[in-house]
Formats: sequence, structure tokens, C-alpha cells
Amino acid sequence: MTEATGMNHWIDPNGIVRIVFGRPEDKVNVLSPDILQELGDLLDSVRGREDVRGLIFSSATPGNFIAGMDVEVIASFTDAFKAAEGARFGQIVFQKIEDLPVPSACAINGACLGGGTELALACTVRVAADSRAVKIGLPETQLGIIPGFGGTQRLPRLVGPAKALEMNTTGDPIGAEEAYEHGLVNRVVADHELFDTALAWARKFARQPPLALEQIKQVSHRGDLDEGIAAEKQAFAAVLASRDAREGIDAFLGKRTPRFKGA
Repeated sequence: MTEATGMNHWIDPNGIVRIVFGRPEDKVNVLSPDILQELGDLLDSVRGREDVRGLIFSSATPGNFIAGMDVEVIASFTDAFKAAEGARFGQIVFQKIEDLPVPSACAINGACLGGGTELALACTVRVAADSRAVKIGLPETQLGIIPGFGGTQRLPRLVGPAKALEMNTTGDPIGAEEAYEHGLVNRVVADHELFDTALAWARKFARQPPLALEQIKQVSHRGDLDEGIAAEKQAFAAVLASRDAREGIDAFLGKRTPRFKGA
């Protein structure tokens, strides 16, 4: 584990990378350049590892997932160049989450705002606790700024352009149930079931064929339908030629559980 910048991580026996922000004694969780750097380095180190089959993002801070970027850091962006560089840094780190060949799950236990929401948006699935503490949103306009880590681009993909514009322009957060209604979170569960639900999802991912999951992630969300259909065709052909595809088909015909190897 590492604790230097408020982020712990380890890999469990199922190949799930567990990433935990904050500590139980913290009152609030915020992102910092150090945490983003550590997260980016971690994502680089696990990419391509055959023993890594999924990721879980969670928080050890009660009632708080990530309440955004440290405002003092934002205030230090004293000119347009520093602001653009700061935004680009966060965008690169969160893009690494989305670009990973393995899926990721985010367990939202409380306030998930600004950069916290943008991190969650980069994950494959999101699970939220059924708690009044859960507030999900992009309140940057309340600081006179806009989301800078992908919020204006990823949010419409999940909730649609109208709801995304509402959330981005008003800055008002929404609760877990409303987030579920609009597709921002995939599931809402009791607070005490939150992590177990996210872990069960990650373990489900770990049993799936790695090459197939990687291709699904790569070809999904294409902006142009024709481009997406063409990418899907190529991905289908590539995956069908894999040993995992033969294993899956043989296992189905033989009425047994497949054992996927990622090859």
C-alpha cells in the first residue's frame, strides 16, 4: 500500500486493483496534483499486466467520495497557460482510466463533486449508496469556472445533452436516485452493500474474456455511427480469431464453465 498522498492501492487475489482515496479520519476528500500523479503512475503500471482483470475506486472517508479538486490548487492557476496545463493533466489521467483494457467500477459513498464526478464518469460502471450523503455533480460554475477534467464531454454521453447542460450550467448536484434515473449511476444499493456490490461487479468482469472486454471498451461511444459500426466489425473479427473465443464456444457446446486466458 501507499499512503503518501491520500491514496491507497493493492491487488487482490482475483486480480482486482483496489484504489481507496482518503482516510477514515478525514472530513473531506479532495484531489491534488500529487494524487493525480500517483494515480496516473499506478494506471501506467497496471496497464497490460495479465494478472490485472479490473479496478475498483472507493473512499475510506465517511460520507465523502471525492469533493473535487483542491480549490487552492485551482486558485494557483494564475494565467491561461497554467490553467490549460492543469486541465490537460487531469484529462490525461482520467483518460487513462477509460483507455484501460480492463473495466473499472466506482463505489460512490457520499459527496462526489467536480473532479470526483469526472473520475467516476471515466469508469465503466458506477454504484451509489442509497444515502442522503450522496450528491453527484459538477459545481464549477459556483466558482466562476467550468469543468476541466472531461465533465462537459463525458456527462452528456451518460445523461443526454439536456440534463448535462442543466447540471453543468446550474452546478446543482443530484442525489443517488435521480442519478440512477438519468443513467449517471448503474445501480443504487444500501450503504452497507456498496463496496460488496462494486466488488461483485469487478469479479464478474474478471471472469469475462479479457480480449472481448477490451474491444468492447475501444469501439463503444464512437461519435459517428458508421465509424462505430466499422470499428465493431473489425473488433468482432479480431476477437473471434482468439483462443478465448474458441474456449468460450467449446465451453458452451460442452456445457462447462469457460476459462479465459486473455489470448
